[in-house]
Amino acid sequence: MLRLLVRRVAVAAPVLFGVTVLVFLILHLIPGDPAQILLFGSRPTPEQIDQLRVQLGLDQPLPLQYLNYLGRLLHGDLGTSFITGRPIAEEIAARFPDTLQLTLAAMFVAVLIGVPVGIVGGVRPGSWADRLSGGFSILGVAVPYFWFALILVLVFAVNLHVLPSLGEGSPQAIVLPALSLGWGLSAIIARLLRNNLVEIYRQPYMQVAKAKGLSESMVLYRHALKNALIPVVTILGLQFGNVLSGAVVVEVIFGRPGIGSYLVQAIQAKDIPAVQSVVLFIAVIYIVINFLVDFAYGFLDPRIRLAWTASR
Repeated sequence: MLRLLVRRVAVAAPVLFGVTVLVFLILHLIPGDPAQILLFGSRPTPEQIDQLRVQLGLDQPLPLQYLNYLGRLLHGDLGTSFITGRPIAEEIAARFPDTLQLTLAAMFVAVLIGVPVGIVGGVRPGSWADRLSGGFSILGVAVPYFWFALILVLVFAVNLHVLPSLGEGSPQAIVLPALSLGWGLSAIIARLLRNNLVEIYRQPYMQVAKAKGLSESMVLYRHALKNALIPVVTILGLQFGNVLSGAVVVEVIFGRPGIGSYLVQAIQAKDIPAVQSVVLFIAVIYIVINFLVDFAYGFLDPRIRLAWTASR
């Protein structure tokens, strides 16, 4: 187990290093002088531009700038927002719980819809229920979540007046954002689970389970579903980062606070340190989730646990 942990950390470390390099270069990939861009609209003098360049450390060689940036990161310093003047780490810490709540709610919706739909299609392949399941999967992948969010607002908030479309503060306020964000993931889960169940039902051990006289529900929940859910767990982990990044648009549409809306505000205000820090934070979360998925995958699949034991 310890050897596996060390191996995963050794794989994640270069990825994290590459992310820090790319995030650092955001400031330098912008066409033109970053100091002039930040002062755009205020008619800055050359002295003010030079002063800001010194403040940002842009007068130093690029490798030295990166080393200083990396040193601040290692001390937990994400910089200071140009707009609010507050430490960016505090801004992210204050907003991330709202984004995490929306992301987890969206994944809950995805599992709540996708698993039953996938089971219905996988247990009866070729039936009308399977065709409906396939149609749902195609529709869920094809429809953009931001367009679906607008349709939900139009139907449930504007026409039916049953759910709020803006803000937070009540359990009902998260229903439409979570549904719009989890819709596409539920379609992926449904299709993946359906295909896995169809394949598993063809395996010899499933025929043996049926020959023992076990009920259909017992065969499904005790033998088929457990194995079919293993790739679904992997997809949930891999899609967590996509759902988290999708929250950027959904938070803006529904007027919810969070790091998504904070990122949009930072981009509009050209608050480059805030943009760098939010992008880095989302990337780190994505790496950590993938790291945890490896362990969850191993606990669900006995074959991987045996591989862990054999590698000691």
